[in-house]
Amino acid sequence: MNIRKSYLLIIIFSFGFFIVSELISFYIDYQKSKNDIYQDDKTAITNLLNAQEENLRMLANIFSNDRAVIEAYEQNNPQIIIKHLEPIWEKMKKEKLVYEVHFFKPPAISFVNFSNFQSLGKDVSDARKDILWVTSSFQPSTHNLMCKTYAGIRATYPIIDDGKLLGGLSLGKKIDWLPKAIKKNTNRDSFLVYTRKSVETLDPKYYKLFMQNKTIVGDYIFANTTLKSLTPNVIKEIDFHKNIQYLKQNHHLYLLDKYPLLDFSHKTMAYLFVLNDIKPYYMSYIKSLSMNFILIFITALLIFFITKKALGELNQKLQESLDELNLAQKSAKMGSYLYNVETGHIDWSENHYTLFKLNKKNFTPSFENFLTFVHPQDRESVLEQIEYTILSKQHRAFEYRILLRDKTELYVRSTATLIEDPKKGKLLTGTIQDITEHKKLEIENQKKTELLSKQLYSDELTNLPNRRALVRDMQRYQNATLAIINIKSFKNINDVFGFDVGNYTLQTLAQKLLLNIQNFELLLYRIGSDEFALLNNSLSHKQFEEFVSNTIIQIEHEVFFYLPKEVEINISIYAGICLSTSNRLACADVALSEANKMHKDYVIYSSSENLIEEQEQKVKIINIIKTALQNNKILLFGQPIVDRDAQTHKYETLVRLEHDGKILSPFSFLEIAKKTKYYPLITRKVIHRALEVFKERKEQFSINLVAEDILNESTLAFIRKEILSFKDKERIIFEIVESEDIYQIDEVAEFIKEMQNLGIKIAIDDFGTGYSNFSYLMELQPDYLKIDGSLIKDIDTNENAKNIVTTIVTFAKELNCKTVAEYIHSKEIFEICKELGIDEFQGYYFSEPKPL
Repeated sequence: MNIRKSYLLIIIFSFGFFIVSELISFYIDYQKSKNDIYQDDKTAITNLLNAQEENLRMLANIFSNDRAVIEAYEQNNPQIIIKHLEPIWEKMKKEKLVYEVHFFKPPAISFVNFSNFQSLGKDVSDARKDILWVTSSFQPSTHNLMCKTYAGIRATYPIIDDGKLLGGLSLGKKIDWLPKAIKKNTNRDSFLVYTRKSVETLDPKYYKLFMQNKTIVGDYIFANTTLKSLTPNVIKEIDFHKNIQYLKQNHHLYLLDKYPLLDFSHKTMAYLFVLNDIKPYYMSYIKSLSMNFILIFITALLIFFITKKALGELNQKLQESLDELNLAQKSAKMGSYLYNVETGHIDWSENHYTLFKLNKKNFTPSFENFLTFVHPQDRESVLEQIEYTILSKQHRAFEYRILLRDKTELYVRSTATLIEDPKKGKLLTGTIQDITEHKKLEIENQKKTELLSKQLYSDELTNLPNRRALVRDMQRYQNATLAIINIKSFKNINDVFGFDVGNYTLQTLAQKLLLNIQNFELLLYRIGSDEFALLNNSLSHKQFEEFVSNTIIQIEHEVFFYLPKEVEINISIYAGICLSTSNRLACADVALSEANKMHKDYVIYSSSENLIEEQEQKVKIINIIKTALQNNKILLFGQPIVDRDAQTHKYETLVRLEHDGKILSPFSFLEIAKKTKYYPLITRKVIHRALEVFKERKEQFSINLVAEDILNESTLAFIRKEILSFKDKERIIFEIVESEDIYQIDEVAEFIKEMQNLGIKIAIDDFGTGYSNFSYLMELQPDYLKIDGSLIKDIDTNENAKNIVTTIVTFAKELNCKTVAEYIHSKEIFEICKELGIDEFQGYYFSEPKPL
């Protein structure tokens, strides 16, 4: 009986000791697992935020150094940025790379906001302390922020040119994506909770939009859409002072991990809560406890009965437990291992063999065999991680690649923990998990970012670096000299042979220039339609000049043969060189213009020639034109045209511009205007004003046009529309300035015929200036020839001029075309012109141009 009592006491004590030890073991393991999960989730969240910040930081760096952006700031013209970056913005928005691209002017004035173009000029300093910091410190920043419109991650960069702060740029992405990303990366549910204080900066109209699908609970705002299985009242059950706590929802217990999201001022903007279902842990513990209890019970039975049946049942239960563990690991694509550091023996789980596509019967695991699967480029790193784990005795998690025997490459994540067993020695235990799909998504996002960067810095046609790349590299190579190369009359190649031949010419020239520079430390770029640039960081000034000169001569002797059309193309190039280290692009461009103007192979920029000042003067005039158009300062003047009796019966309408109370003649602005987008607007204003003025008068009147006006479809449509509403069309005369184009372009002849069919008269202006061709003139059949003033003004002393005018008058009479003499400045000139048979006259002798 005493023996039985002793056995009973031993059994009770053993069972009690077993329960207590299991509880302690469970508590220790569970506490460690809680911290491990918290740290793993924190690492995943940090990596996700860092990846997004890096993407935004790289894009912000690209945009803030973009030359078009800098020009927009310098010209105070946000339309330049909108036109330049809107296609990229649309693409980034479509692919959800960014939510906001916002440019500012100091200290925090909205300049261009692609999310809200109406915000131009608004001061957002009260909500954007990050912009104030960037524009005052000249330093970039990446951070979280709740601004006037949304909560998100931002990269804020200063925009600086030549040491001068122009403004700031902010790129942002909403943080609403974070719970989905956590779910995808860790398979755990999560939700966002904002602090009410953080939304005080929201603009009222955006506050309503922000609060959609969100609920205010006390001092917090619950984001309903991030995890729809929870109700807003869950906030009342949360202790915001704890990082790890329990949460009961729908009769289910969760482990709730809290991760604060700090804003630019290091204040908590929101919290990200991650839910971890603890039921599997408890079930695992209960199951383990049950299994161990059964094991002890079976062991007791073995002690009492020593039967093979009991041993068989025990082995069956153990196998079931292992199968379930393998099944759980298999679903997670995870295996486990146990490595004896001292003996070198390794045990792998079944899923470890499955992951490596190995047959357990034909493979014996060892540390050396394992290393043969590790990618050669990652092998050294894996050894360092394992060695560090053994020496530091700290838990480690690290990623690397493995190469299977069928050449499949997998990305895996391993954990390693050192256990010191008194009997077995140092044991390294851990898991290995296949993360290939997650890594592929990460690499795909990186490739998209790299592709966007390539598109920003590469020319699609020639694959050469583009203008943005040149601006970037000039900042990198401060002392490099620059040459810009242009193809003479490249437009003629496109017009005569077609754009495919033009593209081939550009590609072939790029290849030949690349061959030329391969033995030199020179960089080649395509920076415009037919413009290339050379950046020199190695040759002396003399050597660089010789290289450019030799390249021009070489290309002169090259023949470009386009096989599909069997066309031979010979081209000539010319260059502008800047040997100074300041304003290189502008100086080289000015030198290029001078080379073209002077018909030289190349020109080296010289500061003594004041070329930059000339260019700045042109820019000033362009701004004057723009202002005049905006403020209705384009004026209409008229100069009388008289008959042989000096009686006025018609007027030539002339354009003038008012600036600062002064009247500017077309000689000071019209030629410059022709090279801008403003010229067609000037033409249309003059046409509209002339028709308005003479609608109430009876005289004939003439309006000046050039070939470019006729070829401009918008201007031509405007002319047709305006003249249709004018009743007395026979009083209208269009003076077409003589040039080579009016004789060679079919559209001009068609326009003349169309107008004459409507009763409108046509005059050829400035006839006799060098383009005059009587045979072409016969085809055009104009109503008037206006003889150029250069032939009239000295006709009393210049016999050659008199003979030429006589010929013109004679020819005009044969065509039944009236003649008009311009520049009549004296009675003597008037009398001579009448003697020669000229029909009408115009000049200061009769009247100077006056406002109409």
